[in-house]
Amino acid sequence: MIPRSLLLRVVASALPTPPTPPTPPAPPVAGTTTHEQWLFKCGASEIEIQTTGNVTLDPESDPMFDLHGDGTLRVRERARRHLRLLIAHTADVSWTVDGKVGPFEADGKAWLRRILKARPAVPVPPNPPGLPGLPEL
Repeated sequence: MIPRSLLLRVVASALPTPPTPPTPPAPPVAGTTTHEQWLFKCGASEIEIQTTGNVTLDPESDPMFDLHGDGTLRVRERARRHLRLLIAHTADVSWTVDGKVGPFEADGKAWLRRILKARPAVPVPPNPPGLPGLPEL
């Protein structure tokens, strides 16, 4: 008769080992820059949003965007003969309406909030087929 303690050791050694967890994705390589863009229509407006670097967009927050490090944001809306353009990099925000530079205040912030709420959840791949490439920031 085999002692019970020896039997348990034999049974325990015969159990399969658990599977190895998957390898986590590699972290981003230093020196690479993330580019995202959204191209969409909202009524009669054609809208382009581009980000480079680490940018957080949140239309529900007060600032609506956060540029981490050297992130940049460019938002352009073309509606018939009108053009609105917001370019943000570090602490600099440039707001232009029909070629006139002005302060980015309540009207501009309401515009940006509307644009960010209307944007598709997923950005488009860079230069998708059938759409012209956007100029670099």
